Amino acid sequence: MSINSHTQLPKQILQHFCDPGSGLVWYLNLTDGKIHRTSSKKLGTITDYYSADMEQYLCKKVESDLGNFWSEIADFANGKVSSVTVHAAKETAVRQYVKALIARSDYWMKAFEEKSLTAALCTPQENHDDLVKAILSGNNKANRYIERLQVAYLSNQTEQYFVVPKNGYYCIKSKGRDHLIIPVSPKFAFILKSSEDVGYDKNGAVIHHYRIDDENDIYDFNLHALQFEYALNKDFVAGARKDELEALIPFLEKHRDELEEQRNKLAEG
Repeated sequence: MSINSHTQLPKQILQHFCDPGSGLVWYLNLTDGKIHRTSSKKLGTITDYYSADMEQYLCKKVESDLGNFWSEIADFANGKVSSVTVHAAKETAVRQYVKALIARSDYWMKAFEEKSLTAALCTPQENHDDLVKAILSGNNKANRYIERLQVAYLSNQTEQYFVVPKNGYYCIKSKGRDHLIIPVSPKFAFILKSSEDVGYDKNGAVIHHYRIDDENDIYDFNLHALQFEYALNKDFVAGARKDELEALIPFLEKHRDELEEQRNKLAEG
C-alpha cells in the first residue's frame, strides 16, 4: 500500500498553519512565485518517499514527544496561559525535531547520495530512510551541533503571523552567531541559540521567553524564512493567511536573481 510521505515538514506542524475558515494551508510556491492552497495532508508530500517502518519511526522518535505539549503551546498562543514551561524533556523533543528536519532536507539528501559509497546500490526510499536514522541516532556533526544549542521560545504578540518554510526552520545571524528559528504555529516559534547568547533576568534565572511586539519584526522573520527555504529547497513557505505570503512576493520578484545566486553557491559547496 502506497503512503504519501511528508518529505520534511510534518503534517503535525502544517495543521497549525491551516486557514481556520477553509481548513486548508496557503503556500507561496518559490518556483512560480504564485500563492496556492491545499490540504495539510498533501502539501510537501511524495508517494513512498519513506517506508512504512520509517513513518512509524518518525512518529515514535520525533512527533509523539513533540505532540505531548501541543496543548500547552496552543493555550499560550490563544492567550489562555501566560507562559510555556521549558524543561529538559521538552528541550530534548525540540532538538530531536530539528535534527529530523535536517535529516529530511533536500540539501542533506543530495549530499548523502553524492558522497555515500552505498547509495547507488540502494533504492531512493532506502537512502531516505538510512539518512534519517543515521542523523537521528548517530554521533555526527549535525547531532553534536544541535545538542550544544539552548532552547527558548518566541511569542508573537502582533496581528501578523509567522510563516513556515518547507524546511521547517531557518537561520538568522545575531552577533555573528547562528540562531535557528523553528515556527510551529502562526503565533509561536522555538529558537535554538548558542549558550553564549543566553539571557538572564534580574534574579539570575535563564530567560526562555522572548516576546515580539513589532509587526515589522515578524515580516523580517518571514523574509528570512523565504530566503533560507529558497537556498536549500526552493520549494514553498506556508501560512494560515494569504496576507503574509502576499507581502513576501515583491521581495521574491525583486531579488530572484540574487536568491538564485545564493542557491547556486550553496549547491557548489
